Amino acid sequence: EPLTAAPISPEETRSVRGRAHLRPAALAHSPPLTPGYISQLERGTKQAKGPALAILNVIRRKGIEALL
Repeated sequence: EPLTAAPISPEETRSVRGRAHLRPAALAHSPPLTPGYISQLERGTKQAKGPALAILNVIRRKGIEALL
């Protein structure tokens, strides 16, 4: 299944992380995500793009288990 580039809102980023029961630092173990970058996404000061957006979309669609 191809990776989607569907935009993800700050609320969706928080929801994705919440459904996976992860703190920002735990989610940051999936490069290129860092705790600071995740925080910026959740505050809406940055918009996810590239590999980070792809990773968040995989987690949104299939859960964190898809990356483990």
